[in-house]
Amino acid sequence: MTTSCPNCGRQLLVREEFYGRQVKCPACGKAFAAGTPGQDAEAHDSTAGDELEQSSEPRRRLGPRARARRALLGPAIGLMVSAAVGLLVHLLLLAVSLVQLAQRGIPEPPPEPGRRDRESYRLGYQFGYCCSSFGPGVVPLIPAIVVFVGALQMMRLRSYTFSYLTAILAMLPCLGVGCLPGLGFGIWAVITLHRDDVHAAFR
Repeated sequence: MTTSCPNCGRQLLVREEFYGRQVKCPACGKAFAAGTPGQDAEAHDSTAGDELEQSSEPRRRLGPRARARRALLGPAIGLMVSAAVGLLVHLLLLAVSLVQLAQRGIPEPPPEPGRRDRESYRLGYQFGYCCSSFGPGVVPLIPAIVVFVGALQMMRLRSYTFSYLTAILAMLPCLGVGCLPGLGFGIWAVITLHRDDVHAAFR
């Protein structure tokens, strides 16, 4: 058990059988009566308060980059999740288009009598058909990938311009990057990126 010297205030370990007896402080050499359980509780509270103060000390010492990273952690993770959801949805649409194309096959172009470049016309028609089939699933993959990478850079406090454009891109509903969640997290990211301390923390 612990007690404190009333002369120098040093915390001392004392056996329970010595409580109430005269003991000598090894630090200052003064003799005193070892503390009662009430005094021990008070000393324990004081020690706990010191530990609490020490544990909270790192929070007060957070640097500007650490504070900026903490402020951007929420919107960056939200943008990454929204982009990942958009990627999964459009990959699913792409897989459905591939299955449908495999079942139906690529159709032949309508006949045009008198056309000389029939083979190039046929290839152009089939290429356009494939683009129209795969376009709804492939094109939205690009902004979703850009938003995911930009959110990762935002979390690492790299490339402020790219991070800001990523937040703007996520807010555009026509691109389908997570739809409403992407819009909300994009607004949150833009508001946070406008803070001077956050802007200054970027490399």
